[in-house]
Amino acid sequence: MHEIEPRELARLIALELKEHQPECHMTRSEQQAVKDLLKTKKSAVRAFLWICGALALWIIKDAYIYVINHLTIK
Repeated sequence: MHEIEPRELARLIALELKEHQPECHMTRSEQQAVKDLLKTKKSAVRAFLWICGALALWIIKDAYIYVINHLTIK
């Protein structure tokens, strides 16, 4: 197999993708609704991860305090 220059390979890939790219049959308002839905989902996932992180830190803090109290008060 022969080597292809990176620029030539990128150009060939771009041409292939352009040929196989499907047409969007949604109206502008439907496209905007989908974008808004994805933005809302992204915000919801980010909030969920912040809450999970806060709970994890709280559990780790409580476990640390529990272990320290049982090691020092004997």
